[in-house]
Amino acid sequence: MLYSGFFSTVTYAQEEFSYARGLVISDTEAVNGNIIAMDANGTYVRATISNSNHLIGVLSDSATVLYEAVEGAGSPVVVGGTTIVTVSTTSGPIVAGDLISASPLPGIGQKAGANEYIIGIALASYNGESVGTIPLSVQIRTAGSTQAGALTNLVDQIANLFFQSAQTPQQAQVLFRYLAAAIVAATSIAVSFRTFGRSVSNGIEAMGRNPLARRQIQGIIILNAGLIGIISLAGIVLALAIIQF
Repeated sequence: MLYSGFFSTVTYAQEEFSYARGLVISDTEAVNGNIIAMDANGTYVRATISNSNHLIGVLSDSATVLYEAVEGAGSPVVVGGTTIVTVSTTSGPIVAGDLISASPLPGIGQKAGANEYIIGIALASYNGESVGTIPLSVQIRTAGSTQAGALTNLVDQIANLFFQSAQTPQQAQVLFRYLAAAIVAATSIAVSFRTFGRSVSNGIEAMGRNPLARRQIQGIIILNAGLIGIISLAGIVLALAIIQF
C-alpha cells in the first residue's frame, strides 16, 4: 500500500486506535503483523533478537492515522496504539498482559524475558504450536525499566489523545485552531500579568511606605489593573475569533 504527503488517514478494519509512520521497508519478506527494527545499516527490516535494541513498530496497513508519510514508497509502521502482531510461543505461552519482545524468528514476537527490549503489551493470550496473531498495545521500551515504562505510557496516552482528535483533515484543523486559541489566550494573560502585575504589587507596598501619596499610588494601581484586564480580554477575544473563523 502506497502513501504520500505528511499527514493522511487510512482505512482501519478494527475498532482500536493506532497511529503509524510511513517508512521504506527494505526487507521484501516483511508482512502485516511483523515487528520492524532498524539494522546496523540504518535500514528497516524484520526484527530479531540481534537488532531488538532498535525496535520501530509493527507493520500494518490498517492503522487509523498515518503521519510522516514517505512519498510514493512508504509502508505504515504502527508506533503507538493498538494493532495486530504476529507471535510465537518460542519462549512460552503468552498470557494477556505479558510483555512482548522480538524473537529469533524474523518479525515474530514472543513473551519477553527480564531486561529485554519490548514492542508492547499483549492484549490477548496465545498458546498455539505455530505462529499466530494477537492484539498488541504498542509501547516500545525495556522490560525491566519501570520508570521508563511509566513515562512511555504517559507519552503514549498523550499521543493517542492527540491523534484520536485529528483522524481527518477537518478534525485536525479544528484541533489546531483550539490549540492556537489556547496559546494566544494564555500568552496574553501571562504577558499582561508579568508586565503590569508587578507594578500593582509594588504600588500596594508603596502605599504602606508612603501614606501621603496614597491617592496617586491608587491611581497607578487602578491603571495597571485596568491594562491587565484590557490585554487579557483582548487575548480572549482574539482566541475566540481564531476558533470561530
